[in-house]
Order: sequence, then C-alpha cells, then structure tokens
Amino acid sequence: MIEIIGIICIFLFILYISVKMFKMQRQIFTEGFDSAGGTGNNASDFSKKVKSNASKIQDELLIPKYRVEYENVIINMEEYVNSLMLKTILKMNLEKPNLSDFEGLNTLHAAKESLNSVMKYVDEN
Repeated sequence: MIEIIGIICIFLFILYISVKMFKMQRQIFTEGFDSAGGTGNNASDFSKKVKSNASKIQDELLIPKYRVEYENVIINMEEYVNSLMLKTILKMNLEKPNLSDFEGLNTLHAAKESLNSVMKYVDEN
C-alpha cells in the first residue's frame, strides 16, 4: 500500500513539473509569435526571454537544495518504467502480435531516455 502511495506521489510530482514546463513552453511559443520569435532582429530579445523563463523555473525547483530527492524520484520512476516495460512484454500475445504493444514499449523506452536526460541535468546543476 505504501509503495502505491509512493508511486502516486512520484507520478503527481512528475506531472506537476510537466505542467509547469508545458505552461512555460506555451508562454514562449505565444510570445514568439507575438514578437516574430527568435528570427532576425528579434533573436537577441527572444534568447533573453528563454533564459529568463529557464531561470524562473530553476529558482522554483531549488535543484541544489533538493538534488538528492530529485535523483531518488528519477531513479524510482526509472524502476517503475522498467516494471511497466516488463509487464507489457509479458502480456504480449505471440499468436496475434499487436503493433500497439510495441508502440507502447517504444514510448516507455523513450520515457527512460528522458529520465536519463533529466538525471544528467539534475547532476549538472
């Protein structure tokens, strides 16, 4: 029961970070269209806006303070994804292969690669 609560907490934390990043990306995207993005003469201003938004997120996350906790979340998520991958493989019907099973497996593999990228980012900051 505690494991399930832990997994739910980890999932909600990752979801929270994803929503925050999505909002930031949407803000950059809409600002980019309002000011012609990072093309031509606007490239310098656009670069400053991107840097500013990244700094705001970094200030919210307090990575140096919570590095160990973030690393534990990422490690636990990787274990969770590995378990989902194994479960997907074991549920495959060999008599009637379903392409969506392989697509799901590939999506989970991409999630593992994303987790590795996030781990590198946390380690570097």
